[in-house]
Amino acid sequence: MASFLTFLAAPAVRQVSKRPVFGKPYVTVGSLFCTIGWWVYQSGGVLGYCLRDSPNVLARLAVPPGIAAINEDQIIQEVRGSADIVAAELKEAEDDEKTFFYLYTVRELRGIGIDIQQWPPDKRLNEKADAEFAGDVMRISFVRGIDLGFNFPGQFAVYWENTCRVRPDTEWQKWCERGIVPSKIQQRLTLKAAITEVLEGAVVWNKSQSPSMLASDDIRVLQAVIEANSES
Repeated sequence: MASFLTFLAAPAVRQVSKRPVFGKPYVTVGSLFCTIGWWVYQSGGVLGYCLRDSPNVLARLAVPPGIAAINEDQIIQEVRGSADIVAAELKEAEDDEKTFFYLYTVRELRGIGIDIQQWPPDKRLNEKADAEFAGDVMRISFVRGIDLGFNFPGQFAVYWENTCRVRPDTEWQKWCERGIVPSKIQQRLTLKAAITEVLEGAVVWNKSQSPSMLASDDIRVLQAVIEANSES
């Protein structure tokens, strides 16, 4: 049974996976944090933000890979109890521009001794990421994103707006050349559009699960939130 995290991460993993002639596909340390972790962190934040009034539904979507028995109360308790951890992370990045690049990518890579902003780039960014390490990074990034959106919705909205605003082309191209952003094309994704995208993905994911992870009442909750954030 694939977790929702696995479903969310799959497009980003396919985008950056290296496929050697011999051996299994892999991702580099740089793409793990700059693309995959960055994406699931933001997606987790969207979930925590838009489902903070429906914590039981959030708990079912937050279940990490490899967990068969779901303890919703424990998951909810852990999310609520993470506020101090998230507050410390916000404090650590308070002097930086309020974007997910600084709050997530710069801070996380600094935690393993890599300065993503140095030039020339640290050679360790091109090293192969161990599969177990990559799995841990994705799980932790997803959970920390949920924790942020759930416990600090106002802060999350500010970070989303600053992250997704259109940048000058010269700045964006420089970031792209250095591997900080995954695409040469800027895409303006509003928070409402992101909520719709992530929750519609949850509905699609649930249909592929046997047995289904979400009950009909859960789906109605998701559809109500999607409708409330529709920009059409």
